[in-house]
Order: sequence, then structure tokens, then C-alpha cells
Amino acid sequence: MKIIVGLTILFLAFGFSTGYAASYAHPGLRDIVETPFQRFPLLTLSKAEYLKLFTTWDKEDLKDLIDQSISHGLNLKVMSRRDLIDYLSKSPEGIKKVNLARYGFMEASYDNGDAPMQFVRRTKKGKEIWSPNCFLCHAGNINGKPFIGQPNSEVDISSFVEDTMKLRVGKIAAAASLKVTPCYPFGRVKGANNAACIVAYNMMIRNKHLDRSLIINNVGRIYNFDEDVPPWWNIKRKKRMYWDGNSPIHKKSLMGLTLAPENSGDLIRSWDGKFVNILSYIRSLPAPPKYPGTVNASLSIKGEKLFIKTCAKCHGKYGASQRYPEKVIDHEKVGTDSARLKLTPSNKFLKVFKNSWIGDYGKLDLWVERKGFIAPALNGVWATGPYFHNGSVPTLYGVLFPEERPDIWKNHGVYDLVKIGKKFDEVKKIPKKLSNWKKRFYVNTAVLGKGNSGHDMGKELSKDQRLAILEYLKTL
Repeated sequence: MKIIVGLTILFLAFGFSTGYAASYAHPGLRDIVETPFQRFPLLTLSKAEYLKLFTTWDKEDLKDLIDQSISHGLNLKVMSRRDLIDYLSKSPEGIKKVNLARYGFMEASYDNGDAPMQFVRRTKKGKEIWSPNCFLCHAGNINGKPFIGQPNSEVDISSFVEDTMKLRVGKIAAAASLKVTPCYPFGRVKGANNAACIVAYNMMIRNKHLDRSLIINNVGRIYNFDEDVPPWWNIKRKKRMYWDGNSPIHKKSLMGLTLAPENSGDLIRSWDGKFVNILSYIRSLPAPPKYPGTVNASLSIKGEKLFIKTCAKCHGKYGASQRYPEKVIDHEKVGTDSARLKLTPSNKFLKVFKNSWIGDYGKLDLWVERKGFIAPALNGVWATGPYFHNGSVPTLYGVLFPEERPDIWKNHGVYDLVKIGKKFDEVKKIPKKLSNWKKRFYVNTAVLGKGNSGHDMGKELSKDQRLAILEYLKTL
């Protein structure tokens, strides 16, 4: 019953019409920015709705977001929720700023009207409609500016969906509907997503040609847990995609989220050429700028020698003699959280996927059986925190010092240029009386899929040796 009701909600989709003409440096960027591939109804809304989302927030969230986003001169302590809403209602620029801050969105560096860069604009019956694009997860913020290809470690997809539902049907009905919505929450913490869950559910209702079907595919039991986002700039160095390497670097390996229920099989298949462009664009992306902090040069040289001796076998070499082995590390050896390997995507789902149009009807080298995780390339690793495939470790220091990893931590949303990654506070428990938005700043490594154990390689090294490796990692 839960699946049937949830799928019904997912099918309440918007219509499609032509987008907005613009000029872009690469056709792949144009296709990401102009084509609404991801027309998921819970993530699609009108411009008018977006500008009213703040009216669903509670008083404390409103105060905090106004205070951190706007130069206001207000005595927020004495203002009621209605006062705060009235204040924002008179400030279009203020609404724009608080929305960006709440949801982890960014202003577009290209002409995108009033929409953040995370959305594609289109029109329907005279209304401007926004649907998400790849940049929802694949554009971050470096030095205060959007950087395409960086994981968006601050996006809050779940709060965005909750607020949209509350605006449409009210708080109580929204909560009831979301309880039976497949794959909700769409990330239990900021920066996380559950793309594998979403693709698996939507593949349930497609035949092998990706046409909608009333015959439900057996894709195995689907679990919902958080995953971190890999950086795009390392795609050019790789032959396989995703943390477990289940897919080859191929245009169709990028198309999972085109299975949004409104998209017909014919439409999805017609986008084949666009994903040739998109893959070419991703391969063209540069690594991030140099680490913006101070690097101890002599310590870094020592760290490089130690890295080559202890880490390069799996993670590769850098500099003039770059070499990346793209090595699959058996899970029994690496010991990190196993939900991605053992639960979702399941082998049954991967078999269905492989035998579909996306898998070129079995010809594409999609791995159904997986034994471990691919040791990632580390170019620009300073800019990709938090770490591990599930984002459970806030800093590179914690990766190198497993005995000091926090079990529960609060993300401050800013860079830690000393330990490299996210500034955080370790806490004993998550406070109870918080809004859902505030709860998503907290990472609990005891929940399904969020374990922070494993990758204790190098434990035989001294503290000073590990600190030297940390110094070297700043330079990659």
C-alpha cells in the first residue's frame, strides 16, 4: 500500500514546454541548463511557489536565516512569526538570500532569471516552472563562488521538498503524504542524497525500453540511506563511475535520474545525444583552485614520500608523474560502511538496469556483483569534504586518525583549513527540540548507511607521519 500511494504522489507531475534560449561555452553545459531531465514532481515548482516557501518556516528558523543572510537592523527577539513573514514579504532580495541559505542553492553565473543555478526554467500556461538539474548536487561553493563539479555539501533537498509540500497542502497533510513517499527523506543530512533509491524506485515502473509499465519490475528490496557526491573533475581520469564502480564512464551511465515519472520512454531515448554532450562537458572540467590556506613546504615534501610509500598503491601518484590505478578495494579490507554494497542498489536492480535500454540491453559493462569500493582519485581532495562514500567523516584529519572520528557531529557549513574538510562540533546527542532543517546539520554515524568505521590504513604510522601526509594532501 505504501508503494502504491507513494508512486501515485510521484506521478502528479507538471507539463513541459520550451525553455529559454541562451549561449553557452559548451553544448553539454547548455543541455544541463536548458533541458528539464529531472521532472520529479516533489522537486518541481513554480517561481511563485518558490518565492513563498519562507511562509512555511517556523519562527526560530526565520530568525536565524534572516540574521545570517540579511543586513537588517531588526530586533529579531521581539518579532513574532507574522512580523518576520511580513518583513520578508516586502523584500524580494531578502527572500532570495534566505532561500539560498536554507536550501544550499547558489546564484547562477549565467543568465537564469531569478532561479538558482540548481534549476532549469520552463513555461506552462504562462507560468514559470522550475525543475532541478545536475547542479543540485554537482555544483559547490569555493571562495564564495559556485564551482561546477564540486559536490554540493550544503544542499538540503529534504527541507526543500518538505517546505514545498507544506505550501501546497498544509503542514499536517504534507507530513502524512511524505510518510508514504518512496525514498523520503531525500538525504537525512545537508549535502547528502539518495539517488540510488530514487533510480531504483522509478525503474520499478519501466519496461526494458524505459516506457512506463503497469508490470512492476522486481528490483529487490529498496533501502533509503545517505550517500555523498563524488567530484566531477576526476571523471577524466577514470574508466568507471560511482563509489563501487558499478557503471563504466558512458553517456548512459549518467541517465538514471531521467527516469522521472513524467518523462516518457521516447523522450528519454531522444536525449541520448544530449548526454554525449554532457559527458564531454564533465570531462572538460578543471580541478578546483589551489588550497587557499598555508602549506608547510618541507612537511609536505616529507608527506609526499610517505604517501607514495603507503597510499599511492590504491590512490595513485600526482604531480609530473600522475598515475591513477582505479583499484577496487575489497570491502573486507577497507571496512567502510557496507550499505551501498549490500542493500541498495541491489543485485536484482542492477540486473534489471543492465538489461534495459540504459544498459544497452546487457551489452554495457554494468557490474551486477560488487565486492568493494574504488579508491578515489584525490585531485582537489581538500575541497570535497566531508569524506568517505557516505560523508560520515568531516575532515581528512579524521580519515587519517580513525581513533578521533566523531560519532555524532554538527556541521558548521564552512571549511576547516587546518584539519581539511568541514568545521564541526562533536556532540553526545542531537537536541530534540529542533526543526527538521536544523536537525540536518547533525550527522549521526549510528544510522543506517552512515557508519564511519574502516579505512584505517596507515595506522602503523606515527602521528607526525600522518600529519605530514595531511600537509601533502593540501597540495593535490
